Amino acid sequence: MAEYPNKKDTDIHEQLLRTIKYTGQTNTALINLIAAQEKQGRIRMLFWILPIVFMIFFYAKQHIDQNNQFDDSGYVAQVILKGEIRMDSPTSGADSIIPALRQAFSDEKAKGVVLRISSPGGSPTQSILIHDELKKLQSEYPDKKFVVVGEEGLTSGAYWIAAAAKEIHVLPATFTGSIGVIFSFLDISKLADRFDVKRRIITAGENKHRIDMMIEPRDEDIEKINDLASQIHNQFIKVVTDSRGDRLKGDPKQLFSGDFWLGEQALKLGLVDSVTSTTALLNEKFGTENVKDYSRKPGFFDSIKPSNPLAYNALEGIRNFLTSNQSITVN
Repeated sequence: MAEYPNKKDTDIHEQLLRTIKYTGQTNTALINLIAAQEKQGRIRMLFWILPIVFMIFFYAKQHIDQNNQFDDSGYVAQVILKGEIRMDSPTSGADSIIPALRQAFSDEKAKGVVLRISSPGGSPTQSILIHDELKKLQSEYPDKKFVVVGEEGLTSGAYWIAAAAKEIHVLPATFTGSIGVIFSFLDISKLADRFDVKRRIITAGENKHRIDMMIEPRDEDIEKINDLASQIHNQFIKVVTDSRGDRLKGDPKQLFSGDFWLGEQALKLGLVDSVTSTTALLNEKFGTENVKDYSRKPGFFDSIKPSNPLAYNALEGIRNFLTSNQSITVN
């Protein structure tokens, strides 16, 4: 966008031109003023350019320092997935995790890739997106060793994601499994009746509006939701059986009941390949415990949370209540 000259500067230049035109002489005061203004303009430009140059230098130095910080044992490209898996999460959503995984796998200097997961599960769609991307990346980089380690939790959608790996490892106290689906919604229909509160909804299509927290659900609505949950559950079971194959040791009814276990029991059931620690795993599989982290860091506003966990949970509950009265999660 073109920048228009300051009116004051234009007037001064016009005065100088008029002086030269009518007197044949230059106005020394005007020339000095113009020179001073041009100098101020250069200084202002310098103030704009210097921070940009500094930022470029800072990030370039940071990149060089990061590449030089590892010893001769090399490093492993790391991506951390944590928290509830949902679309808008900077630490677990597909839009954040997939670019980080692509960077990690494309790092030619890395000895391999480790995905560290601490999650109770969440959105089946986000879990599928990340799982499928992992399968794709492993086919694109067949020589790049890749492992998953579950830390705080590897349940539900988190385990769905982990099933993309040929090797799954957990810590002794890692909650593991929970291969099931849950659909939840509020039912305050009796409360609404008590206070004579009614909701009027106009739809085209008899099944357009199935679940409403203020209206008692119909039997066919519950049947529909059960059918959807069963379909997702069957998809989940297929992903796990295709991934783990003969390594699964437990009764399928037990394994796919939605139950969860700690590390040692999960190992006995064939859900994981070892019970270890993250450091020990890195040394065993890659010969180094050095990691280069490709995880997206939460922004300033992402990191703002109430200091009181109870208050934070209450606010989250209110947010969920206001945005949607129903949700389906792999849990």
